[in-house]
Amino acid sequence: FAAGLKAETLQEQMEALGKMAAQGSHSAIDELESMVNQTLNRQTDPSNKPMNRALIKAAFTSLAEEAGNGSSTALEALKYANGKQLLRTFTVDAFGIAAGMGNKEALEMLLNYKVNDFLLSSTVLALQPAAEKNIPEAVDFLVEVIDNPGDKALWHAASQGLTGAASQGNEKAKAALKRYAGNDESAH
Repeated sequence: FAAGLKAETLQEQMEALGKMAAQGSHSAIDELESMVNQTLNRQTDPSNKPMNRALIKAAFTSLAEEAGNGSSTALEALKYANGKQLLRTFTVDAFGIAAGMGNKEALEMLLNYKVNDFLLSSTVLALQPAAEKNIPEAVDFLVEVIDNPGDKALWHAASQGLTGAASQGNEKAKAALKRYAGNDESAH
C-alpha cells in the first residue's frame, strides 16, 4: 500500500492518499488508478466491490475538498486523474464537490462535460451541490436539462439539484420545477 501512510483504518489511509494527491503527488493518483484496476476491473469477490468503490471515493472526496477550498494543486491533481479513464467515474463527482464549494474551474470542467469525457447523467448528478447553493451556471445547466424532452430520464435528478436554488428564491429554478411537476403529473 502507499508508502509513508500512517493511518489506523483503510478509510483513513484512502483519505490520506487523497491528501497526498492534493499536495501534487501524481504517484498517489497512479496508485489509485492501480487500485481501481485491481478492485473494480478484475475477477474479485463481487461482494467487495461496493466497499472498494467507497474507499476509493473517500480518497477523491478528500482531494475534492482540498480543491473546493481553493487549492490549485489539488485541482490540477483532479485534472490529471481525469485523464485516466478508470478514474473518470470518481473525478466527475469530485469536480462536483469542488464546484459546490465554489471552485469556478471545477464548475467549468462540469459545464464542458463533453470535452472532459463526462456522461451527461454523471454531470447532472455532480452539479447538484452547486445548484443547491444557487450557483447560477449550475442552475442554468439543470434548467436546460429539464427543458429538453430528450433528457427526460434526467429530469428527476436535475429537479433535485434545483430544489435548493428554488428555496433560496431563484425564479428560474422555481419555474423549471413547476414545469417538471406539470410534466410529471401529465405522465400519470
